[in-house]
Amino acid sequence: MKQLLLTFATIALCCGFLSAQNRIIISKKDFKLYVFNQNDSVIFVTDVCLGENIGNKTRNGDHKTPEGKFTIMSIENSSAWKDFDGKFRASYGPWFMRLKMPRFRSIGIHGTNEPESIGTRASMGCVRLHNEELVRLKELVRVGTPVEILAEEEQFAIPPTSSDK
Repeated sequence: MKQLLLTFATIALCCGFLSAQNRIIISKKDFKLYVFNQNDSVIFVTDVCLGENIGNKTRNGDHKTPEGKFTIMSIENSSAWKDFDGKFRASYGPWFMRLKMPRFRSIGIHGTNEPESIGTRASMGCVRLHNEELVRLKELVRVGTPVEILAEEEQFAIPPTSSDK
């Protein structure tokens, strides 16, 4: 029995079931995406583009970025995806990290073919990153990674690390 438990624990650790995971916080107020590790230290920061309209997403087509707590439900290769009109423009960059949220299936974190939009409100509700930043982010997250998107009026301060106290 002891050997069986040891084997299970080894498999779980190797597959990442028991390992701590990073988390993402997106500040709509600051147009920033932060990745925190299990020790609450910031390990990655990048600028983002948000939905054209201010406020929390309430319906399809409102061009608002949702607010709340979600998880990454899939990481999809979007390098060959076509736009809504059926034309290929590399609009989503190399990856699309689909967020699990009630009522909306098409909201995610992805790259862009409009790098000048980063730091502005120009998306249909998704969170856009520079493609090279998205590639770096993909190395830090996985399916199940928690994502919190803060409202525009929410102040966000990076928590002090234990060495800052």
